[in-house]
Amino acid sequence: MDSHAVKSQQNVAVHTISFRGKAGAIFVLLFFTFALFLVGFITPRWSKIDDTYLGIWENCTCLPHNYAGDAQLIAINSLLAASFLFLLISLLLITIYMCVHTPCQHNTVK
Repeated sequence: MDSHAVKSQQNVAVHTISFRGKAGAIFVLLFFTFALFLVGFITPRWSKIDDTYLGIWENCTCLPHNYAGDAQLIAINSLLAASFLFLLISLLLITIYMCVHTPCQHNTVK
């Protein structure tokens, strides 16, 4: 029974992914995107209704004479828009890597 297990393991094709190449760059981009989403949604100023800033875990009612103005709200919304753009780019790169890289690798002359 052990010899059968050894035979079946020899016929298994193993694909290793190197994080130094394209897959590593995609992984770093996904990690960076996750960090941007996390920072953007943790802050309490990603949405504003009247004078109340809304966050996921915290709401903040600010004074009418807020010196920061809406600059922080615009910055957080820009951060979330950039992270959404990075997410779309990384998903596109994953699709290209999985659908184009593998057929091209099999067609190369060795």
